[in-house]
Amino acid sequence: MHMLEHSRVFYKTRPPGSELPVTATNLERLQSLDTLMDHEAMVVWRKKIDGLTATMVAASDVPLDVQERYDAYLITRSTYRSKSTPEELATTLAQIDAHIARFPQSKQANMLAARHLLRVHRFAPETEEALLKHFAASPHDSIHTLGEGKLRALALMKTPLAIKFIAVDGREVNVAKLRGKVVLIDFWATWCGPCKAELPNVITNYQKYHDKGFEVVGIALENANVAPKDTPEQAATKLAMGKKGLTDFTAQNSMPWPQYFDGKYWKNEISTQYAIDSIPAMFLLDQDGKIVSTNARGEQLEKEVKRLLEL
Repeated sequence: MHMLEHSRVFYKTRPPGSELPVTATNLERLQSLDTLMDHEAMVVWRKKIDGLTATMVAASDVPLDVQERYDAYLITRSTYRSKSTPEELATTLAQIDAHIARFPQSKQANMLAARHLLRVHRFAPETEEALLKHFAASPHDSIHTLGEGKLRALALMKTPLAIKFIAVDGREVNVAKLRGKVVLIDFWATWCGPCKAELPNVITNYQKYHDKGFEVVGIALENANVAPKDTPEQAATKLAMGKKGLTDFTAQNSMPWPQYFDGKYWKNEISTQYAIDSIPAMFLLDQDGKIVSTNARGEQLEKEVKRLLEL
């Protein structure tokens, strides 16, 4: 089961004299690996795994947790091959429901539901609320909690956002007082690779459109690693170090907008209100403070900002 879940790639030895120069880029190194891929070895490995899988499926003594993992694996594999049409999304939901019926205490179910929710959010957002109600009614505790939390967040998002805090640099932030401007609420963290990859885009748009009415507010899900056993002094020291790490990063990367920090990682006081379970999460608000996009990333960010600013 472990080998099935973790695919292998085999490579041939690089021929003498074909070493890449030290100046080669990461992309060039990856491309060179493609030419060394041992397809014959991969075919042999695949046949071996297929044979072992067939034996496992036919066995009468497979532990329940392995059966559960295998069933989740089949659902996950089918989604990778899916084009996320309405029919395919409906099929996946039916598969998840069947998985829960077969494994009521499944440890894989929440992962399956969360991934499905992301696909629906991207490919069929008009059905997202119905899906959340479906999850909220689930007999599986984790999925029920996921659905209820997301529904509460969705209800909050239907009204103008009300976020208030004191930023790490001492600024008072009240999103309600930014009415009349287009505002990006950026849930991110310095430890998050995709967040940092998106930052140049946010910085560029801030520099281009800030004077025209575009604001950014950062909600940083930093982890100060404060433990319950810490003394108040130890906790204060860790929080101070976390704040410094955040302010140093924003200064080095030309990010002048205010940042919320509480050091609570995924239990961040603001992000949990909106059921944020993956970052970057980017809420774009119109001039009335209402969310017009929860996926304002890449080219879509500038497109939406220009539309809202009527540029």
